[in-house]
Amino acid sequence: MWIDYNGNGLKELNEFEIANFTYEADYIRAYTQTNQYVRVFNNQLSAALDLRPGAVWAEQKGFRGFVAKWSDMASYRTDRKTGDSRVEKALNPFQLDPVDTALTAFSASLRNTVYYDRSGRRWSIDHSRQSDRNKSLLLNGFETRTRDADIVHLRWNTSSKWTLEVESETGRSSSRSDLLAGRTYAIDQRATRPKLTWQPNTSLRISSQFKYTEKKNKAEFGGEQAIIRDLGLELRWNTAGKGSIQVNGNVVDIHYDGNVSSSLGNEMLSGLKPGSNSTWALIIQRRLSDHLQVDLTYNGRHSEGTPVVHVGGAQVRAYF
Repeated sequence: MWIDYNGNGLKELNEFEIANFTYEADYIRAYTQTNQYVRVFNNQLSAALDLRPGAVWAEQKGFRGFVAKWSDMASYRTDRKTGDSRVEKALNPFQLDPVDTALTAFSASLRNTVYYDRSGRRWSIDHSRQSDRNKSLLLNGFETRTRDADIVHLRWNTSSKWTLEVESETGRSSSRSDLLAGRTYAIDQRATRPKLTWQPNTSLRISSQFKYTEKKNKAEFGGEQAIIRDLGLELRWNTAGKGSIQVNGNVVDIHYDGNVSSSLGNEMLSGLKPGSNSTWALIIQRRLSDHLQVDLTYNGRHSEGTPVVHVGGAQVRAYF
């Protein structure tokens, strides 16, 4: 999407952002090749791991029974292009530092989740480590983005109808650009999200959650800070064989001490504005026949000092 940061009405290169809300995306980003070539060495690696001792020791007691409650799922993917001709560097798929000046293009994603008693009826806990890194060489320099997060999630089924979940997250997202002004920052983030769900039967589910988030840019890049309080309510109604209705509503209060009209402000605020914000959505899925399904969606958003945004959509699926 295009955000006219300086208000001059001209579409400048550093004024295009990835849309926080998909219905606002009116532009695409396309790379144009040139006749300037760079010699690189390329390696790719993709791997996945799924450890489930419970598949073998589910009925065991003692130490084996304790180990059976643990499980781990991991995935790793990397695509590296480097100008370093040394074999140990050119073939190494585990070098994750995108600041390496020899790298001309780099993309890596790592996710690992450790579960304890994942399918337990009463409670479970898990920890996820997520790391994403991207670097690309453009005509006028490099662009680099990194995102790291550690997430701890606790689920407790207090009864057959009530479920309490608590999630805590710490992480950092950073951006560096040799070409575009205002695209260099490093944001430390902490968030806590309790969620309470009531599900009396298979047809109805009501959830309420509150998320508190603190974001702070590193002092050497400006030290801007945002505090976000997000209270949300969700209702979902399912009708077996016919469809479902889902209603969401959120009230978001944001305190931000930086420049809203900037790439950093867009990243810190996730497309919203300082002060009071509200968002809502309605999603209707209806099965018309064995071969036809229709989806109706409506999204609304309002921030202080801006008009209310209404967006609707319809989609029809045919199964053959």
